[in-house]
Amino acid sequence: MAEEFQGSLAHVLASTQAVQQAEDDGAPPSVAGGTGRDDVGDFRQWGVVVGGVGEHEGIGARGPGGQRAVQGYRELARSTGRTIPVLVEVDTGMNRVGAAPAAVVKLAEEVSRAPGLEFRGVMTHAGHSHDASDELGIEAVGRQEAAVMGGVREDLEAAGLDVPVASAGSSITSAYLTAADGITEIRPGTYVYNDLRILGRHACTPDALAATVLATVVSTSGRRITIDAGSKTLTPTKDATYGYGHLRHRPGAVFTRLSEEHGVLDARDDLSMPSIGDKVQVLPVHVCVWMDLQAEVYGVRGGRVVERITVDAMRHSL
Repeated sequence: MAEEFQGSLAHVLASTQAVQQAEDDGAPPSVAGGTGRDDVGDFRQWGVVVGGVGEHEGIGARGPGGQRAVQGYRELARSTGRTIPVLVEVDTGMNRVGAAPAAVVKLAEEVSRAPGLEFRGVMTHAGHSHDASDELGIEAVGRQEAAVMGGVREDLEAAGLDVPVASAGSSITSAYLTAADGITEIRPGTYVYNDLRILGRHACTPDALAATVLATVVSTSGRRITIDAGSKTLTPTKDATYGYGHLRHRPGAVFTRLSEEHGVLDARDDLSMPSIGDKVQVLPVHVCVWMDLQAEVYGVRGGRVVERITVDAMRHSL
């Protein structure tokens, strides 16, 4: 499914002044990039996740948490008079949430027997791929994800359960999953923009980094550069390689600290210092959190703002 990554990217940027810039590769300016295909499922259509806390409503974790979730959703279905479609979340190695693979069949059977609930399949998130140190390690995580999910699906079908949905794959691991693994749906999300973490995990190239923060230089002293983008904009996420972020086209300027409203960099290069009022672009480390902090983004084509986009999902992650 590596071809899913070949679709057009919407290039979007943001700033502390809610002024963002971007470049577009030819697709209409938009926050949501796409693959141009409609055969990849949308995970948001499924109602709830049991076995752990999923991207929607989920209660509990490994062990009895899944059973409590089933009971809770039975009550919800009864009180609303609706049938709720359910995915069982599988722990494929991240050890955060999800049912152990050996426990999935029992939990799925409980869901399928529960009045008001409809078992629709399984899902997972192999977020521990971020811990891999190289491409071979990431491939190993992806193939383990595929093997566990394929095995779980076989177990479910052997128990007489239909599995319409086997949802897996992130922006990092989707390239290593195929339909032959029994996967029906991949869920890359960060790839819409990409960020330095995705770049560092070999899942995109530098030209595919679509989002930057447009910040203003507000102070300089010696080789120190201070910009008006701090933790409220860049997020406090810190990467071992890129720190709090990376100035586009100036790798020698390194963030030394962030406060809420300001970022401080040390210019460890021979380039001339910027002047107060100059604009700089900062590539974000973790664009998922970054986007949740922005009220607006701006699409830019050919150096001109062509669209002002309200972030409707701001602070609505749950």
